[in-house]
Amino acid sequence: MKDEIYEKEANHNKNSADNIITKIKTAIFKYILDHLNQSLEFTKYKFYPLNVKLSTCLKKKFNMELLNRTVYDLYNTEDLNKNYINGNDSNKILIKKIFDEKKEKKTIDILNMKFKDILDHIRKKDLDKFLNQIKSKEKKNKGKKSDLLMDNVEHFLFDYENWFKIKKERNTKRK
Repeated sequence: MKDEIYEKEANHNKNSADNIITKIKTAIFKYILDHLNQSLEFTKYKFYPLNVKLSTCLKKKFNMELLNRTVYDLYNTEDLNKNYINGNDSNKILIKKIFDEKKEKKTIDILNMKFKDILDHIRKKDLDKFLNQIKSKEKKNKGKKSDLLMDNVEHFLFDYENWFKIKKERNTKRK
């Protein structure tokens, strides 16, 4: 069933714009989490992943607002990933500790960055590392045509804000 050959390519697949944007958002949130935890020098605690809905929500309004939210705001107000729900408010507690003690300068710098600043940082300083992270995950998932996918990922990474600006809102009001 899985390896059946179809005469026509599916219209919506892993190279579809929305799937690539979701892949990029997921990688950005992993990038932020990794950098936050790597920046911690004076504490044994760590940050936990945020709720998956942040990566999977593709609503225009939500994502335009997300661009201007700080990492501090995201980690202080958003729920944890359901796998880490036992950590309760561990991100909030850690943030409070960091800002009270003022020792973790690198972490404070990251927490004060906006989501769009992180995007710009990736584009200018960490592009290859970021793309390789996605590519290696894709290879692990036995992704075929990964070169085409990676070209699309890079294109949408640079067109990220514009993709949401020109995106049409759906009218989802139910009767």
